[in-house]
Amino acid sequence: MSALSTGTGLATPAGDRSRAAASAHIYWSDPETSRGTGAPGINAIGRAHRDGTAVQKNFIANPPIPGDLAVGAGHIYWIEAETGAIARASLGGSHVNRNFLFAGGLASAVAIGSGHIYWTAASEGSGSAKIGRANLDGSRVNRNFISIGRGSYIGGLALNRRFIYWTNRDKGTIGRADLSGRHLMPHFIAGAHSPTGLALDARHLYWAEDPTGAAHTATLARADLRGTHVNHSFISGASGPFGVAVDSHYLYWANYASGTIGRARLGGGEVNQAFITAGVTVVGGEGAPMGLAVGP
Repeated sequence: MSALSTGTGLATPAGDRSRAAASAHIYWSDPETSRGTGAPGINAIGRAHRDGTAVQKNFIANPPIPGDLAVGAGHIYWIEAETGAIARASLGGSHVNRNFLFAGGLASAVAIGSGHIYWTAASEGSGSAKIGRANLDGSRVNRNFISIGRGSYIGGLALNRRFIYWTNRDKGTIGRADLSGRHLMPHFIAGAHSPTGLALDARHLYWAEDPTGAAHTATLARADLRGTHVNHSFISGASGPFGVAVDSHYLYWANYASGTIGRARLGGGEVNQAFITAGVTVVGGEGAPMGLAVGP
């Protein structure tokens, strides 16, 4: 859900920040909810400026059940749950390739970084969940790059220049390995409550927790990159959060249950649970935001 940190550590004048927010984007997937009936126009990839303006709910129309997504190397990548494929398009929304890469299992998370695309494929039966890796052009596919043990929903994936991290909803853990796939730590952070989406910046990991599934009881959690100073209630009041993304100023999350994208300052202030109304309602059903990413 997030790849390399976008923070520079440099102060930016307010006018420059506002111009950057108006030109940079936030992207989300809008899969059909269980209340939908397959009507056209529900499944979509959406986009807006990072200041919340210029909302395009049908930026890319009708991908079959889009899940997690990532942005990098001049493209948008997303998981298509109905086919098990990872799809790709240009940042302008054109040149859509819905068969860019096949995950080799029930794919649930995708991330871009260090010259590669990474994805998770859930375990089936007694098998192990996997993290796969390929070059950004889709070559040199390794569907067994990291074997991370049992877990039917590995919902979040993020990396920096040293490590790759993932959430395991069933085990309540955040895992970590180095970028070579070695030094595996499946319980790098334990005690998380049904963790899903995951993002990082230069200082912290951020993830969504939804222990009960009830509206407005979920949280955004935070820890430092060493796995310490864990705060399970960093931001409260979320509604079925899935995707999480971060830039140098704000944390964003997808409220699947309420059809909105939330936003807060990196310190946890200025919380807005309805920063963008991202859900889609048409005759015959509705879609709600799930995957989330920031990019150009």
